[in-house]
Amino acid sequence: MTFNRMLIFALLLVAPTLAIADIGPKPGAYECRVDKGYKFRPCTLSVDKDDVTHLEFSSGLVGLKGHFSAIQDSKKSVYFEGSLSEKRPFGCVSCAAKCSEPGADCFCNEVPAEGTAECVAQPMHSVMTKKGKGWKGVLPQRMYSVEYETLKPGQKPEKRAVVGYRYDIMLHSFEIRPAKGKR
Repeated sequence: MTFNRMLIFALLLVAPTLAIADIGPKPGAYECRVDKGYKFRPCTLSVDKDDVTHLEFSSGLVGLKGHFSAIQDSKKSVYFEGSLSEKRPFGCVSCAAKCSEPGADCFCNEVPAEGTAECVAQPMHSVMTKKGKGWKGVLPQRMYSVEYETLKPGQKPEKRAVVGYRYDIMLHSFEIRPAKGKR
C-alpha cells in the first residue's frame, strides 16, 4: 500500500464531526510555503456558502487549491484535500515550457503526456497541525521523470529513446501563517 493510500485510508477512519470554523484557519489573507527552502508567498483562505474553507495558493514551489475539513476528536489538526493548480506544475514536467513547444531545440525530453496528465490529476493531502498562529503539515507529492531505454554499448546517452515514465514520492513541508500585519 503506498504512502498516499495509507494516509487517505487513515483519514477516512476519522469522520469529520467538529466544524472547521471552530478549529481551522479562518478566512483571510495568509502566507503559504511548500518546503522550507522557499519563501512564504501570498495565499487566500475563503469560506463558501456551505461553510467550506478553501485555499488558493498559486506561486512558489507547488501551487495548490483545495479545502479544509475537521478531524474527529482533534482540537489542533485539520485535513487539507486539494489538487495542483498550475498547468505545468513542479514535479509533473521535466522541461521548461519553451522546450515543450513543437520544433523547439532543447536538450530535454519531456515526461510522456500520460505521465504528465496522471501527475497533474493527483490528489494532494495533508494533515495540518496548529503551531502558534499558523498551521504545519507534510504534503506528499508524486514527482514524475522520464524513463529511458537501456544504454547500448557505444550509444550516446542523449540518443536513448524515452520508453515511459516513473515517479518517486517527495514529502514536502507545508506551512500556512497569517499574512504580515495579521499576526
